[in-house]
Amino acid sequence: MRQLDLNGRSASLLESYQNQKDEAYNAELDERDNAFCELNLKFFSALGYDKMVGDIMREFPLFREKLDIASFSKANIRKEEGADLFVQTDPDSNKPQTNSMAFKILPEQFQDISSLNTICRREFLYVHDMLDPDFEYKPSLETHDKDRMATNLIQDRHKVLWRAYVETRLAKKHPDYKPIDLTAQMSRVFPNMPGNEIEEILGDIKTRKWNHSELIAISKRETLAKS
Repeated sequence: MRQLDLNGRSASLLESYQNQKDEAYNAELDERDNAFCELNLKFFSALGYDKMVGDIMREFPLFREKLDIASFSKANIRKEEGADLFVQTDPDSNKPQTNSMAFKILPEQFQDISSLNTICRREFLYVHDMLDPDFEYKPSLETHDKDRMATNLIQDRHKVLWRAYVETRLAKKHPDYKPIDLTAQMSRVFPNMPGNEIEEILGDIKTRKWNHSELIAISKRETLAKS
């Protein structure tokens, strides 16, 4: 745990954390998990990270209306990083009852506030899309294809297209946001698509609101031209 200035006063929290960690270890076995959960939450707040993350979450209005639970846990590798939405439905009506966001993040992201802001905004926007009724999120791509390679390609295209939709909105709202090279990503997953058609898709993504079905539809075709 690094030394930092909190609200204008210099403090080292490492010694305090180590002492309280020992106390958590000494708790009864059935109480140890809760003790560590409370300890980590306490120091997460003491470091100011709860306010940083909370401020970013408040940028997404549907979180207040539709999100019931938000949990944060450690990602061990970069591929594990990301947020997902879990919906618990009412067994009788089959309607959504509880919306929970689970966010895995590498601890080192908290060492760079700019990086932390970037990944939080990006991952939160994915979840916000899932909660947005206008986006009409579909949990399944419904490929129904026995060709695993073709299915993987559709999934890769879908991932790139949705990422492009997220990146362009973040870049528009936050001038300091640096999007990835979307043209290169599109060329990778649409290797036979002419460059002008790729730019046409990206231009369309930048200028209007999309829903999930539209992104999926493009994922399943090679060019914009109708066959």
